Amino acid sequence: MKYKFLFTALITAAIFSGTKAQSFQKSQMDINFGVGIGNTFIHSGAYRTFPAISTSFDYGVTDAISVGAYLGYAGATYRYSGTDWCPSGNGNGNAYGNYYNYTDTYKWKFSIVGLRGAYHFAKFIKNEKTDVYAGVMLGANFAKSTYTTDDPCFDHVPYAAQKYGGFVASGFLGARYRFTDMVGIFGELGYGISYLTLGVNFRF
Repeated sequence: MKYKFLFTALITAAIFSGTKAQSFQKSQMDINFGVGIGNTFIHSGAYRTFPAISTSFDYGVTDAISVGAYLGYAGATYRYSGTDWCPSGNGNGNAYGNYYNYTDTYKWKFSIVGLRGAYHFAKFIKNEKTDVYAGVMLGANFAKSTYTTDDPCFDHVPYAAQKYGGFVASGFLGARYRFTDMVGIFGELGYGISYLTLGVNFRF
């Protein structure tokens, strides 16, 4: 919730700070590098996570329209422990078999790649430091999972990594605030590798 508040504050400050130059122009190029809040793929209970990171590029085809690309990545590791029984090996059982403690490990890697377009509200928000925009993205998501276990009772046939994927269509709302002509911060709310992304922006 506090991150959504920060995002709202960024847009509010953008609207009410007062200069008159336009913040987005034709042929402008923007590169964002961000870290996500609220991962769209990873559920609670992960043993270890790799933060949701993303980068995007936007090019101004007019003073109000941009087209670009998006790439996002995240990862997670899940571990589940238990006790198994089998008739072979050395364990804490009896003459009929033995009990063993074991740990199963699942590793997931997630990525999204897409093309996107946005409308920039520069002519309505007369502030050269602020760029507020909204757009859509079309792309694909990819997931890969691997499984390992130290269970001595498990038949250790080589386990093939599983791969998944699908089509992605999403909308987003964003804002950028620049401290200099080339460097600033940004926030985007929408479905990507995360629901909310905060990071640094570079304009060329």
